[in-house]
Amino acid sequence: MKYWATVQNQKNYPKQKPQQILLPFMRTTVLFLFLFIYNLSLAQNKPANELTIRNDPEQRLGTCFSNSLWGIQEGKKYGLYDDKNKKIVIPVQYDNVIAVYDNGKIVSVEADKKSFLVDLQNKPVSKKYDGIRSTSSLSTLIAEKDNKSILIDFNGKEKGPWYDKIDSTYGSEILMAQSNTLYGAIDLNGTIKIPFKYQSIELGSSKKIKAQLNNQWGVIDENNKVLVDFKYDDIEPRSDEYIVTKNRKKGVLDNKNKLIIDCVYDGIYGTSDKLDKHSKYRQVKLEDKIGLIDSTANTIIPAEYENLNFFEDLKFNKRIMALKNNKWGIIDFDNKVIVPFEYEKIKRGGYSEIIEYLNAVPTEKSKVKNWSFNENDFVYFVKSNGEYIIINEKQKVLYKK
Repeated sequence: MKYWATVQNQKNYPKQKPQQILLPFMRTTVLFLFLFIYNLSLAQNKPANELTIRNDPEQRLGTCFSNSLWGIQEGKKYGLYDDKNKKIVIPVQYDNVIAVYDNGKIVSVEADKKSFLVDLQNKPVSKKYDGIRSTSSLSTLIAEKDNKSILIDFNGKEKGPWYDKIDSTYGSEILMAQSNTLYGAIDLNGTIKIPFKYQSIELGSSKKIKAQLNNQWGVIDENNKVLVDFKYDDIEPRSDEYIVTKNRKKGVLDNKNKLIIDCVYDGIYGTSDKLDKHSKYRQVKLEDKIGLIDSTANTIIPAEYENLNFFEDLKFNKRIMALKNNKWGIIDFDNKVIVPFEYEKIKRGGYSEIIEYLNAVPTEKSKVKNWSFNENDFVYFVKSNGEYIIINEKQKVLYKK
């Protein structure tokens, strides 16, 4: 009450009710106390880069390797801190702590430009290498020395011979390896799975392996069985087919190694998941123009457009947005022009995007002329002369800002 009286007795202050002054003050005080307590709890319960270890201002936390193991730095040296038990488990003596493996039991460290594995008692369990890298496996690492590579386990045991190079691909159970100038593949025990006879190998997450032999590309599986003959200039394995290139032209092979689309196109693009019953149509490129073909290579839309796009609204799956002479229009699957090529842009959302916009800006809804169209009507959000308008297929303007 004394505070209120002091304020109200000041000149040039309008008279206010006590609650008009008290409430803002209380809100500010409560907010301040909440933020103070929240930040204090974070500082006590969650390590952060600015926190020190054991009240030592020279030791700071860095990378979080697991739920409780954190890298710790003092000057230019690194160690490992166990936040759960609140103690340093790897002394701050290494040039780097690289990674933690085997559920936090094994640590990869670097000292004097050499990498090796230690356990949580800081006892070395491997030889020293030029580098140690992870693989997609939970039990195998790649060690490197003198430009050679070998597999090791978490106990530092070497598996298989040394190779010129070993690379791991996420999702693949085998690893690409190089011996002299040729490539093959090994399993996680170092056993050869694909012989070293290929000029190049590209592993993927699927069991289809792209390989080059005698300057031609084909596809093999993990047991070196040929899936696609080595007779193409390039090949792109997909889940249910292959995009192949021969004499700079592209075609399509099915999974039975049968050519279902001849190599006559300059580009073949994936089917559109935005389409419903038209999901098997493909966009193709001839020189610098885009067209549409079906799954049996029949021409649906001739290659005469700069771009083709499909609407996200499946109701519009009988319509295609097409770019011609740098202007957008709309065609159907018979290549009939529905909306002339006069617009700078057409939005892909269709009716649903129009309704979403108008509902978000209710003041604009009243500007729509003849608000009688519904989701069964074909209406479009188009950009004309720098601003968006709504039109129907007769090009009648239904809305304009």
